[in-house]
This record gives sequence, structure tokens and C-alpha cells, in this order.
Amino acid sequence: KLGTLPTCSIDFITHVSTNPTNQKKKTYHHHLQYSNIETTMALEELPSSDSLTAFLSTHSNSLVCFSATWCGPCKASKPALESLASQYAADPSVDLHSGIVYEHVLGDEVTSKYRIRAFPTYVLFKKGGEEV
Repeated sequence: KLGTLPTCSIDFITHVSTNPTNQKKKTYHHHLQYSNIETTMALEELPSSDSLTAFLSTHSNSLVCFSATWCGPCKASKPALESLASQYAADPSVDLHSGIVYEHVLGDEVTSKYRIRAFPTYVLFKKGGEEV
């Protein structure tokens, strides 16, 4: 658990085409305010092969998703993975940490080492990076 975030505000603008033939657009201004948001870090994005190695050596049990930003099934399955990771993070009796690695991080050495042939690929590891 990361703790509670202070109050924060977000302002953004969206443009919506009201008529595709004449390109008329309506502009909407949005203001969102959040107070005391509880945050939990459940699914950890691993931005490098070194961070993957450190993640595997730090945690006794790990589930790693090897994913691709352009992959439809990866995008479709990510919400379920995030939900699963949150459930595991919230349950102290479960010793499983979840991470995700994207294709732009993976070099040939990593894809060969973990036998990644398609996306998404889910691999369960014991401490030290040993595949289960």
C-alpha cells in the first residue's frame, strides 16, 4: 500500500466532432478533483531487463506478464491481470507479486531466456527467477 494521496485537481479539454461531414467540433472543459485517494501498488511495470531481474530476485513468488503495447489480447487481458494483482496485494496470506514487461523492453536475450514466442505470455517464477 502506497498510502493516501492529497487532494489533487486535473483540468483537461476534449474536442468532439458533432458532424463528421462539416468537421464542426464542440469543446468541453473538464475539471476533476480527488481527495484522499487510497493507492495500492499491485501490478508493477518493469521498464528494463535489469528491473525484471531485480523483481524476480526480490520476490519469493512472481507472476510476470510478457506483453506488447500493440497486442489486442494483451490489452484485453490487462484489466483481469490488474484485478488479480490487486487481490493478491490485498491478501497477506498470498505471497505472489505481479509484474508486466512490454516488448520494447525485451531484447533477444530476454525473449530467448524466457522462451517468449507470443504475446501475452504469463510465467510463474519462484525466488531467484526459477520458472515454475
